[in-house]
Amino acid sequence: SFSNKRTKNNKKNKQKQQHNNTTEMVGLVGLARWMLRPIDKLWMVTMSVIGTSLATPLIVSNAVRIGPKLALTTQEVIGCFQSVPYFGVYGIQAIVHLIAPYTGSINPFLTSLTENRAQAYIVERPWLHNPFNSIHAVALTNLGEFVSGLVVSARMDHLNATSSLKYRGIITKLEIEFFKKSRGKITASCVLDSLPHDVGKHDFEAVSKLYDNSNNHVASVTAYWVLDIKDRKHTKKQTK
Repeated sequence: SFSNKRTKNNKKNKQKQQHNNTTEMVGLVGLARWMLRPIDKLWMVTMSVIGTSLATPLIVSNAVRIGPKLALTTQEVIGCFQSVPYFGVYGIQAIVHLIAPYTGSINPFLTSLTENRAQAYIVERPWLHNPFNSIHAVALTNLGEFVSGLVVSARMDHLNATSSLKYRGIITKLEIEFFKKSRGKITASCVLDSLPHDVGKHDFEAVSKLYDNSNNHVASVTAYWVLDIKDRKHTKKQTK
């Protein structure tokens, strides 16, 4: 009976400690979050404006060189931003905020975009926390969906500009698995298999893997797509 009483007391002490931690988080830490966020936003906006200003002449020059249709595809535009040292990554953030404001809320930093791979990271911020002082599950899901969505969309965009096929796609389901609490810098990458080339509707999966700074696998996000592929030549003949 004595050991049972001691166990109950330990549970009560743990509950009190958790309550105190929660109260402290809502109070002082919560206040700090809202004090720091406007400063963080101002910094991001300033860097984004500079990055966009430096990348715009490169995009125009690229359009003259290879033609506007190809130059304005996702991969080419991102490539111009990536060629701008330091500020270019903030310019990409500006595009993300404009096209997908919810994705922009986690401030993802895109580090790589190729024909079949995308990689980006987020840095732990107080406003990305859950009640357990780690990065929130939805923020991780957002990051994983961002890299997989970007590489799939960029690939479809490129094929639309360079082939007779017209690609459209939409995500119908997301799945995420968590393996470890996420803290610090979290990097997500998605390696893409080749997209289907047959006309019609296709189910397609893109998996993003998320790692922390110690290379621990913290989560995986699977995006389930439905791709609709049409032949533009065949469509034109039908319309005639």
